[in-house]
Amino acid sequence: MAKVILLKDVINLGQKGDLKEVKDGYVRNFLLPRKLAELATKANIRTLEAEQSKREILKSEISSRTQDDLEKLAREKIIFKMPANEKRHLFDSISISEIEAKLQELGIKNIKKEWIKLASPIKEVGESEFEIKPPTGEAASFKITVTEKKTPKKRSRKK
Repeated sequence: MAKVILLKDVINLGQKGDLKEVKDGYVRNFLLPRKLAELATKANIRTLEAEQSKREILKSEISSRTQDDLEKLAREKIIFKMPANEKRHLFDSISISEIEAKLQELGIKNIKKEWIKLASPIKEVGESEFEIKPPTGEAASFKITVTEKKTPKKRSRKK
């Protein structure tokens, strides 16, 4: 058995930075040739521990900034004005990308697209919910209000 440090996430083995003990053949024939892991020498383990401590500090900073943004978002109203038909169905749906862009407009910059969870794209006028699930904390739910944007009616020309 050999000890390795994972350089990338490996399915059914572990995540980047994990220290694992695996069979020699697996290391020699799969992990090392694909540069998924490196042997766990004393120097590599010290480097890994230093990186992990830096990562923990960075994680706590990101967590506090994310928490500030979530609190700010709780005070804000997220409103989309979209064109809709007579049955109040939107001509274009609102997806995670549009929600992320709206958050950027509101000055909420630390929320990543991957953290936004939406059951399905929003296709109707009214209120909908979405969730933000940061990796460092608990998920929070927020509401989106979609209002109908009045579009000018086309006039038909008679010739």
